[in-house]
Amino acid sequence: MKQQIIDYISKELLDGQITVTESEDLYTSGIVDSIGLMRIVSFLEQNFEVKVEPQDLTIENFQSVDSMVNYLIRERNEE
Repeated sequence: MKQQIIDYISKELLDGQITVTESEDLYTSGIVDSIGLMRIVSFLEQNFEVKVEPQDLTIENFQSVDSMVNYLIRERNEE
């Protein structure tokens, strides 16, 4: 899961020019903007069978790859 997200961000948002780490802050580093976030959300919904609700679109849930993985695990456990 973690590697899939890293690969997606690196290839689709950064054209393979940069590889992100799992704990890297995607916002303060400037890697992800609001459009990038929407692309990531779409990717997560399609690939990990979750529905990201508007109230879940927070920095805490999407700040890093680690935080996204934690969010996905929480969402799967709530089903």
